[in-house]
Amino acid sequence: MPPIVVSALRRRRRPAPKWEYVSEEWINDDGPGWDAEGVVDAYRRKLAVFREAIAAPSPIGVATEAGSGVGLSQYHQNEVLEYAYAVARAGAARDRISILDWGGGFGFMSFVVAELFSLC
Repeated sequence: MPPIVVSALRRRRRPAPKWEYVSEEWINDDGPGWDAEGVVDAYRRKLAVFREAIAAPSPIGVATEAGSGVGLSQYHQNEVLEYAYAVARAGAARDRISILDWGGGFGFMSFVVAELFSLC
């Protein structure tokens, strides 16, 4: 099913969010974000499990976020296929490509690309 259809169906199932006023204090409190204690440990714990979950011949529709499990999801499958398509197109007439990822994560998609294109 095309991702646009999946997104449309998801929106139909969920009620519209209710808007509410949030005071100025909320805007100034960004929270710890990536500096929060435990973020790096959570990603380190997930890395081995993630790599095992996407190893051939397993499906690759696994979330890359540390807080998500390694269960299969159509959303993540589509996400990975879109990424793989872009990588394949970029490298179509080349022996090598270079990918600069500024996503702020831990590079989990590099393992997906390596698995899909038999680079590991």
